[in-house]
Amino acid sequence: MMKQKKVRKKRSNVVLGLFIGIGILVLVLIGLVMSSLGFFESDREPEMFTVKDSCGLTIVGLIHQIQDEGDCRVHCMNECDVRKMDFVDFEFEMKENDCHSCRCWCK
Repeated sequence: MMKQKKVRKKRSNVVLGLFIGIGILVLVLIGLVMSSLGFFESDREPEMFTVKDSCGLTIVGLIHQIQDEGDCRVHCMNECDVRKMDFVDFEFEMKENDCHSCRCWCK
């Protein structure tokens, strides 16, 4: 009789341990899924990146790779995408005798 109680107690301890282990595993998997979906990301500040305008001197004047705000916006959206970040904003500064300035903010 005593042997049966010990065997039952051991089995119940093993079963309880398995349930606890499976429960912890399920919680970890749920945490990983939530993390990959961005649930644990805090509201971080946007990062600023500068996109270089390649400009060259010709007879007519300077020729720019980034001609206007539209080109700057496209370059910024691509820069954020490459960095696996979300596009937030951009700033374009046109310069007369120098390469234009294009700054991007990504989160």
